[in-house]
Amino acid sequence: MYITFLDSGTSAIKKLLKKHYIKSVLLSQDMCPEVVEAIKDLGINVFFASVNKIGQIANYEREYNRYLKKKNFAIIFSHPYGIYNIKKLNRLSKILKTHHLLINDCCLCHPLEILKKKLTLPTVISFGYSKVFDFGSGGAIISSSKVPFNFPSYIFKSSIKRFNKFFNINIKLFYSYKFEKISNLNFFLVLKEYDEILHNHKKNFINILKKNFKLKNYLVSPWRFIIFSKFKKKEINQLLALCKKKGVFFGSNYPLLKYYNDRVVIDYKKMNKLGWPINIFTDFRVNQQSIKKIVYLLKRRIK
Repeated sequence: MYITFLDSGTSAIKKLLKKHYIKSVLLSQDMCPEVVEAIKDLGINVFFASVNKIGQIANYEREYNRYLKKKNFAIIFSHPYGIYNIKKLNRLSKILKTHHLLINDCCLCHPLEILKKKLTLPTVISFGYSKVFDFGSGGAIISSSKVPFNFPSYIFKSSIKRFNKFFNINIKLFYSYKFEKISNLNFFLVLKEYDEILHNHKKNFINILKKNFKLKNYLVSPWRFIIFSKFKKKEINQLLALCKKKGVFFGSNYPLLKYYNDRVVIDYKKMNKLGWPINIFTDFRVNQQSIKKIVYLLKRRIK
């Protein structure tokens, strides 16, 4: 196995699709819209596997039956909110035709946890904006062979401030390292240091959120604290505006997508029926004061 570092998770996905000459791809309805557009810009046909409940794995197996005869076809298997689901990934892998490609999209998962796993499928991780390890950019492909490029690799150096500390990143981009050598890289040591600080940073926040939101329908993700609300878009917009006015924020990622007049748009009707998620940040952007403030603003409105 090899690990190849690129400038973003999206670039990693695009590289795998281009490497295998993919013409059509099946994605989850809750795929990041920016990634969907990036794939479409390659001239690749995009199809969606339906999601019946926010936060659940898409219906890949059922939808896949429609595309068994397609050539140059791929499935990008996403793990909603970064919760790794090896059982469903393996089930899909077993029915996959030998001439089709299955990409393990772990961009929202915990990178160090992914690096510990025995991976057999081409896998993508991300260090971009608002990911578990947020370096503002960066991604990687884990694959059984080296990833070729028609341009030279180069050393990327950056110093970023997170948690009032500077992390010095030094990694060769567009270059394939042997997977078993990853622990020797300075970058791996940076990940471990970042992980320890992040864990301690978010631990108290998670306890505060779980204590105040006594709900059954929530998820503690490596990415964020997710509340699966029954709110419609209008209510979510009102809450977002209120929080912004008070100097705090949350996200409502990821909306379900559909085609309308040959354009990819948000499926507002389905989202309003299933309910919009509330993603509360627990990373370097927030402190205990902001967590308590967002609890105060949301608690009375979320039953």
